[in-house]
Amino acid sequence: MTNISDFTPKYKITMESPNSSFTIDPSQVSGEIPARGQISIIIIRKLGRAQEDKMIIPVQCLEQRSQEWCQ
Repeated sequence: MTNISDFTPKYKITMESPNSSFTIDPSQVSGEIPARGQISIIIIRKLGRAQEDKMIIPVQCLEQRSQEWCQ
């Protein structure tokens, strides 16, 4: 058993579709989650109509040791 609270994983967030009516602040797209810490992401709704009114956010683990709990 692994305690993921002790890890410091890195993350990268992308919007699945460029046609989504939502966007993420570019300064928050990637970073590191501190051990026993948390992150918050600001998601902004774009002005006007968009082709897709849904939001799907795939999160990619960037550290090998965190792969076991990110899949």
